[in-house]
Amino acid sequence: MFNKSNKIIFMRKKVDLKNLKDKALPEKLLTMQPEAAEKAFNELPLETKVEIVLSVPWKKRIEIIMLAENSRELVQALPEEEVYWTVKERGAADCLAIISRTNHEQFQYMIDLDCWNKDCLDIKNLTTWYGLLSRCNESKVLEWLSKADDEFLVSSFKKYMKVFKIESESDISEEYDNMPSATLDGVNFFKFSDDEAGLFMMPILNVLYEHNNARFYSLIEGVIWDFEIEAEDTAFRWRQSRMSEKGFADLDEAMDVYQLISDKEIDSVKQCTDTCRNSSVKASGSSIAINLSYTFSQNKRPLFLFNVVKNSDRELLSSDLQKKIVSIANKIIMADCLEIREIADMKRALRKAEGYINIGLEYLSEGNTGSAEVYLQEIHPAILFRIGYSTVFKLKTKAEKLFSSFWTAYKEMFPAFFATPWADAFAGLKKIRPLFFTGVTDLAAAHYRDFETIDEVNETEHILDIVEVAHKLIFEFFKIKPEDLFEDFILKTTLNDCSELKSSSVFLTVLANYILHGRTELEPVTIEDLKCFMDRVFVPKNSSGRRTVKKEIHDNCILWIFSNNLIEESKKSALRSFVRACLDLFEEEFSSLAEKKKIDTRYISGLILKKEMQVPKI
Repeated sequence: MFNKSNKIIFMRKKVDLKNLKDKALPEKLLTMQPEAAEKAFNELPLETKVEIVLSVPWKKRIEIIMLAENSRELVQALPEEEVYWTVKERGAADCLAIISRTNHEQFQYMIDLDCWNKDCLDIKNLTTWYGLLSRCNESKVLEWLSKADDEFLVSSFKKYMKVFKIESESDISEEYDNMPSATLDGVNFFKFSDDEAGLFMMPILNVLYEHNNARFYSLIEGVIWDFEIEAEDTAFRWRQSRMSEKGFADLDEAMDVYQLISDKEIDSVKQCTDTCRNSSVKASGSSIAINLSYTFSQNKRPLFLFNVVKNSDRELLSSDLQKKIVSIANKIIMADCLEIREIADMKRALRKAEGYINIGLEYLSEGNTGSAEVYLQEIHPAILFRIGYSTVFKLKTKAEKLFSSFWTAYKEMFPAFFATPWADAFAGLKKIRPLFFTGVTDLAAAHYRDFETIDEVNETEHILDIVEVAHKLIFEFFKIKPEDLFEDFILKTTLNDCSELKSSSVFLTVLANYILHGRTELEPVTIEDLKCFMDRVFVPKNSSGRRTVKKEIHDNCILWIFSNNLIEESKKSALRSFVRACLDLFEEEFSSLAEKKKIDTRYISGLILKKEMQVPKI
């Protein structure tokens, strides 16, 4: 991720690739003959080269980088995190040319991210990186060994070798024969953990011995005498300090990102920016779109936030916002216990940061992009994130309150009774960090993810209202007792067990009894009643041969229920949605059965049917 220092970030100024010569566009460079591509690329200034590299997918970047005559300077001009993900995505073994051209800070960043598993060195990844280092040029190896923490080098060397020393006062002729074969000075002898360790450690040690003799002996003494646990612990603390500078806070500090903000505080934030918002005048001229690196461009960004940033004509907004969003994402990685070296987790954290910032921005601006731009400049994105998260957390609180009011003895039946997508939306909100169930809008591609827009918040709140209305309707308006649903009642029906009982089928069964017999009671429907009910509610066949539910059935249901004053006006929309969903389910299941003389009850779930009594044979 981007660090919080004042180092130059080349992405601060938007370079319009469309205005470059066609031959210099990334897709052109990748398809041109090598000599022509190299000539075209090297005509460009360094800053433009950086922009082009960052606009290319990670796996393709090495091809562009190696076109540059000043490839070392180009690599070292790239942000540390971009170098890391380029190497990770392409594969470290294929990126030796990039790795050997990095500066110490870039290489240290990659080691810090990839060679630690929590507070312990990751031997597998450490072996990979030492193997790569041993294949780099001598200057790169010497740079790393000269600048890296003593504690890291000592603790990591100890993983691969032991050092046996011939003391000056001892009989060398006797000791020499008992020593391992690997040595550089005839005094210190190395016994490696395995053959592979010897293959990469000897070249590394040899470079240090040849070019920095004092450093070599200092590290060898450390390997001999230092305690490995203490050295590794100190190395980890140094690593944590560096990671903190990059925005990876410790857990306690990272948790602050989820600190809730009250409605009163949100109102205060709005009032503080009202003056700026009301007095702001949109500058004329062409807008400058935010210049995001490939890390960001691969993320599907919330549309509202994207449009606000895109329409901004303030250059500061683009560079500063990007760094702040990354800082928030880094805290999310730590707070959510995600893996900082996994690209999927990094993308998830970035998307979550942008999603909640987007919700906070939409909530404050009420969807007005002009106002939102002012808020984005005047309010730190971390506050916008907290506002967005607090808005979603209200849904979690509301869902838990609703759930606690449901049938105490039958809470385990809740998911089956309300079914998808209603119960699934509830399940997402019950997570420690509430999640959005996408089946609310698209059941075919249903999964859980973090909330990203105010529409998703509103849609989920509408689901909560539907469940609340359905609960009131069934257990207050119809006066059905929960215990009557799950005990002897099931035995009278064609249902196999309680899990097949649905809120929609309960409603439709009561509706059938009301229409046919004028009673609001839950009594299983006979096959004869079912046929009569279908005749009452379905219109004749349409041109496609399908029967549909009469429109007045829906409207009369709403009037019938609403006239009882049980459902408040604010929940009328939820009531309509519940009734509509029930009738749609009925239409889907029964429209093809309306013309049949014999109905197979085994596949009916929309209505609760009465079990036929078996007459014993004489």
